[in-house]
Formats: sequence, C-alpha cells, structure tokens
Amino acid sequence: MTPRFIRRPLHACGRYLRDLFRSPNGTRPVPIWVVVGSFAATASLVAAGVDAAANGSLQSNDLVTLQTDLGLVAADEFSGAAGTLPSARMWNIRTGDGGWGNDEKQTYTDSPQNVSLDGSGNLRIVARRDGDRVTSARIDTLGKFDTSTGLLAVRARLPEGQGIHPAIWMLGSGLEVVGYPESGEIDIYEHVNSVQDNSVGAIGPRTDLSIKTPWKVQRRLPAAEAATPGAYHVYWVYRQPGLVRIGLDGDTVITLTPDDIPAQSVWVMDDPFFLVLNVAAGGEWPGPVDADALPAEMSVDWVRMYG
Repeated sequence: MTPRFIRRPLHACGRYLRDLFRSPNGTRPVPIWVVVGSFAATASLVAAGVDAAANGSLQSNDLVTLQTDLGLVAADEFSGAAGTLPSARMWNIRTGDGGWGNDEKQTYTDSPQNVSLDGSGNLRIVARRDGDRVTSARIDTLGKFDTSTGLLAVRARLPEGQGIHPAIWMLGSGLEVVGYPESGEIDIYEHVNSVQDNSVGAIGPRTDLSIKTPWKVQRRLPAAEAATPGAYHVYWVYRQPGLVRIGLDGDTVITLTPDDIPAQSVWVMDDPFFLVLNVAAGGEWPGPVDADALPAEMSVDWVRMYG
C-alpha cells in the first residue's frame, strides 16, 4: 500500500508544470501564486507515477506534477493475490441491474470474474457475456473515502468497443440524503464506444430544486487529446474552493468555476465527493453492445489522493 515516489530533475519539473496548470484554450492566465509558489519549490516537486506493470519502467506520460504542499493522504495500490476482491476498507461493490439511470444493459455483480485483483498490482473490472446477459462491476468509496480539495489521480487502462462505457467519476457524498442531481457529479473521464467519443465535465442541480433536469458542463475530447485505448494513463481532478480542474496525464483538459455554469444553477463542487469506477454496457449513450466488444476490461494500477 505504500506508494513509490521518484524525484525528477529540475528540467522535468519545468516541462510538466506548464501543462498541469494551463487552461484548455490557453487563454486564461495562470494565477501568480501558482507560478511563484511552484517554481520556488521546484527542487522538491514530487512526480507521482509508478513503474508500468508490464516492464517496471517509468512512463513519461504518467507523470502528474504536484505542488510540495500536497502530501499523500490515501491510496490503493491493489496489491494482493489474484482473484481476491478489492479492499472492503476502501471500496463498496455495487450489485444489481435496472439500467442505473441510462437504460444500461449490464448486471453488476461482486463475482471475481467481474471485479478482482490480478495478482500483479492491478484491479480488473470486466464486462463479459454470461449466458444471455452481460455482467460487469461498479465500485465506489461512499462512506469510506471522500474529498473536497486536493488532487485525486487514477492510473488506469480503459477498454473500447461498440456499446462499452468505462468511466472514472465522482458523486457528491450527500447522494443518499439529498438525492441526484442535488449531490452533483464530476466526470473525470468517460470513454464511450471508441476514442472518438470521450468526455469530461460536471453536473449539478438547478436553483429551483423541483427541477430535476440538471445543469451540465461537458467537454468532448477530440481524438488528439483523448486517452489511447489499451494503454495506461493518469486521469485526475484537482479541486479547491470555487475550482475544478480535470486532466489527463500532464494536460489540463477542462477548468470549471462557478462562473462557468449556466444561470439558475447551484455550484455544489466544493462539497465532499466520492470516487466511482465502473464499466457499463449498452443503454442510451453507447447503444447496442457488439458481440466482439466483450469481454471489456478496465485495469486500474493505482488510486491516490493528495491533499
């Protein structure tokens, strides 16, 4: 469970610092406190990354450069024997069908065939054909781990295929009290069907809470900015009061503030949120599942929270 850190030389810090804090369109100036504070601490910046599972080498596109005031507060490295379930101290395994709000066709189970460690330091979430149905897995940290500030990073490899919808996302920890969309949602990365359909963004409630149609700020990523299917990438979200910054590897792909949401909307992004990992199949967004799209496996190398 103890993460391994690698100190990077000064030139590497400079290379990644610009990418981490730039806005998606390059027009917003970086706050002066970020520039001054980050460069003043360049010598002790920490690059959060681990050896690639396949060959033990550090991959340059896995690096997320952090400020020195961010220390590791929680992590799961998914160490354990092959076929065992993820730690119950950190994860809930959700089960059932019913569409999950998007008319999805999978049934979520707690079977090791759908969710388990691989014995090599990775978590496997697998959508698979099981007789006349599709089974998969959905896990979350509700009631066990949540966050309202800091950096949450997930190193994972996502599948693709017609009808396949893996997602790394967050829901407000008040979900079971206030309901949805009042609790809010942060989409760190949604991969739907293929590399041509990926999105990030956030969802929240309207000022009139009787209106259940949420506000939604979403950015669809062009193929040139999207994660390469079948390869590991670091998906992350950085949050401070009034700020949500979502990124992929060393790049910020969207920045949200209260000024970016529609009128008559409530900003709930400062509240505690918990993490959700799942692979959905079929439904309103991805459409029918092709037979050759299964099995579809999300492999998660690690989850780390800095704050």
